[in-house]
Order: sequence, then structure tokens, then C-alpha cells
Amino acid sequence: MKKEMKEKTKDTNNIQKLIKFLSFGQAFLIAVPLVRLMLVIIVTVGSMIAGENVTITEVAYEFFNLEKPVFTTLKAQVVYYAFVIFSVLGYIINISLLNKIEKILRNTEEAKTPFTENNIVLLDKIKGLVFVSFITMFLGNKFGMSLIPLVVVIGLIGVFKHGYKLQQEVDETL
Repeated sequence: MKKEMKEKTKDTNNIQKLIKFLSFGQAFLIAVPLVRLMLVIIVTVGSMIAGENVTITEVAYEFFNLEKPVFTTLKAQVVYYAFVIFSVLGYIINISLLNKIEKILRNTEEAKTPFTENNIVLLDKIKGLVFVSFITMFLGNKFGMSLIPLVVVIGLIGVFKHGYKLQQEVDETL
């Protein structure tokens, strides 16, 4: 009995550590772009105060040591801005994925089992996010890299659904 209690306490501690790590990951993914943007704004304002005639775009390219794109056609401009939009979408998807995984861990901690209906619903939401990620990566010509997470998530959903059925059977027999 004591051994079971120690194991459950250890599992709970591991889940809590994972939750803290995911919370940090979400905060990091939100904070880094904001800090970078704030630095660019500060440098731009400082340059303007110093009398330089600069734009925030020019400062951003110089600040991050990027080559300024040269648009020879409207098509090149559209492709560039589509890339920027997909990059922002990728950030949002990553933050949302971390949030859903954190909720699954919290549900697991509360229910003492990962095989709950709430977790299956969250996994279905994750599948949708990973599918959107697959589409964005596919459009960015990274088909192989985007297919692997999609297949893994679909497999996990199958495992969780089967585990949920088994958990219901066990709960009904008790």
C-alpha cells in the first residue's frame, strides 16, 4: 500500500514538473517575440531622436542582421508576406499546442488516469492544430517534417480512445 502511494506521489510530482515546464514554454514563446519587437521599437525611436531618417522595418532588418528582401514582382511580395503570415501562425499553433498538452496533464492529475473523455476531446483539438500545422509546412515545402507529427497524433488518439474504453470497463466492474 505504501509503495503504491509513493508511486502515485512520484507520478503526481512528475506531472506537476511537466505542467510547470509547459507553462514556462508558453510564456517563453509569447515573451521572446514581444521582447524582440520592443527592442526594435526602442532602437527605432532612439535613432529617430538622434536625427536619423529610419523606418522600423529598416531597423528590424539591421537589428536581426537580415537581408532586406528585394521585390522584383508582385508575386515575390505576396510570397514573402505569406511566409511572414505562416510564421506567425506557426507561433500561435505552438502556443496553443502547449496549452492543450498542459490541460491534458492537469486532467490526468485530477482524474488519476490519462484515459478520460476530456483528454480525448483535447487530443482531437490537437489533431486539428497539427493538421493546420501540416498544411502550413506543406505549403512551405516541408512535407516530410510535417507529416510525422500528424501521424503520431492520430496514433495517440487511437491509443487514448482504446485506453478510455478499457478504463470505463474497469470502472464499471468495480
